[in-house]
Amino acid sequence: MQFLWRINIQIDLRIYSDSKQPAIAPDGFLSLGVERIIDENLRLAYLLWEEQRVPIMALEVISHQPGGEYSTKKKFYTQY
Repeated sequence: MQFLWRINIQIDLRIYSDSKQPAIAPDGFLSLGVERIIDENLRLAYLLWEEQRVPIMALEVISHQPGGEYSTKKKFYTQY
């Protein structure tokens, strides 16, 4: 039995949950079973409605200059 694991680690890529809403841009995230390259090009965005799977981990680096990590992004991550 052969297993094929596709592990996709992205850095500075925007995640869109709805085409009418602004994207969320974690510092990094991990998706299993999703290709990193589409049509021989690196991804420009991660579209949840096309992938049909949410990343299993998001990485946020917290700094002294807030970027929505405790408000907008936290709410988004909790929802998905």
